[in-house]
Amino acid sequence: ADAQGATTAAISASDAKAFQLLVTPLPARGGNRPPSSDELRALVHAAADKARPRATEAELALHELGAAARHGYYFSATDAHPEPGGWRHMSQGALGLGPLTVTFTVLIAGEPAARLAQSLELIRSMRLVAGSAAR
Repeated sequence: ADAQGATTAAISASDAKAFQLLVTPLPARGGNRPPSSDELRALVHAAADKARPRATEAELALHELGAAARHGYYFSATDAHPEPGGWRHMSQGALGLGPLTVTFTVLIAGEPAARLAQSLELIRSMRLVAGSAAR
């Protein structure tokens, strides 16, 4: 759990040092209203600003996630000086899922295109499940 009490789930390849997808659902703020597009964009923009100093890219453009009937954004960055055995590529974003804000980070050591596409498809396909069926 992080400082806000949220729990992060990690999904990885058989070689966890090659790829990881981290997903953190954050509880709704101010009741049960879904996060707005502007709130999600601001959250992802702040994460991009934080990542920019270590990135090889001069600008970290925000991209729409493209999830049906939901707002979401992400950016991708290449680490200019990854640690030995560390992640070279990172994408971070946020998606509105009902009243939740779901943040995600994709960490990739090698060629990012296929792993990133698979990860974004998983994120886009997330659904809320009621009751014990979610366990």
